[in-house]
Amino acid sequence: MKAILLARVSSREQEDGQSIPAQVHRLTEYALRRNLVIEDTIQLTASSTQATRKQFDALITSIKKRNEPIAIITYTVNRLQR
Repeated sequence: MKAILLARVSSREQEDGQSIPAQVHRLTEYALRRNLVIEDTIQLTASSTQATRKQFDALITSIKKRNEPIAIITYTVNRLQR
C-alpha cells in the first residue's frame, strides 16, 4: 500500500518540541516497518484553525481523485484533525 507522510506543527515555536524533521524521521521508520511505499511527504507549519490551508486542502483534493487506497500517516491524530 502507498502512504503519504504528514508532518505538521502549528507554529514556529512548536517546532522545538516536535520538530518537523523529527516527525518525518519517526513517520518514515513507521512506514518502512509496515512495508508501506512512501509516495510523498508533506511538511506544514500552519495552525489547523486557519480559514484556508492551501497545502492541506490540496492534499485532500489529491486523495479524493485517487482510484486506490492510500494511507495518511501522522505523528499524532491532532496533526490531521480539526
